[in-house]
Amino acid sequence: MYIGEIKFKAKESLRGRVIQSAGATLIYFLITGILPQIIDKSLENIIGKLPSDLILYGISLIISSALAVGVISYFFSFSDDREDTKISLLFSGFDSFLKVLIYQVLLILVISLVVIIGGMLGGLICYAANYNIAVMIVVSILMIALGIIIIWFVLRLFFVNFIFTDDKDTGIMTAVKRSFFLTKGYTVKLLLTTLSFILWDLACILIIPFFYVFPYMQLTYVNFYRELKKIKDVNNTYIEE
Repeated sequence: MYIGEIKFKAKESLRGRVIQSAGATLIYFLITGILPQIIDKSLENIIGKLPSDLILYGISLIISSALAVGVISYFFSFSDDREDTKISLLFSGFDSFLKVLIYQVLLILVISLVVIIGGMLGGLICYAANYNIAVMIVVSILMIALGIIIIWFVLRLFFVNFIFTDDKDTGIMTAVKRSFFLTKGYTVKLLLTTLSFILWDLACILIIPFFYVFPYMQLTYVNFYRELKKIKDVNNTYIEE
């Protein structure tokens, strides 16, 4: 599997249908990005900035979880070059909302705990060593290593929501195991695929390209996921709960 090939297939899926995908992206962005901000600004004048920011984070998490499966469903259909891909697919994942939300919360908690505990231990070690330069360098290297491990962990779980979309009866632990299985041996390639969009992401500062880049990225990841399934020969019942 070559990165260039799956990105080329994504571009081919967009050919002649950029406006269609841009419309879906606009709706998704308005709901997940703009709506929470409007609510936040309204609450900030009533309850203050800190409480409103906490509520904003919660609302954003809830909305993104509600649409996580739907947006992938949309681009699954779009990737099949189906002319009848409907905007309504964006809202087709509500039955998986609770499962996605629990998974997202657990993932955030695990990563946050690891970062907090790692930071506290590093700080205590530096303090105990009277902030010795050599010790601080070693601790810094260990913190960098911890960051790399976290990135690796997130990449191994990258396709959990894709698996939820592929089989809505899949439980959280099964999806986690399946994602780990699919990405085994392909974590670096997945990272390189993500990094290949850096310049595109920078171009999104111009706003308008965002409506092309987001569908392009989503379709690339859909192709990546499907290629992994072919390579690993995994069907929806490969790993039993």
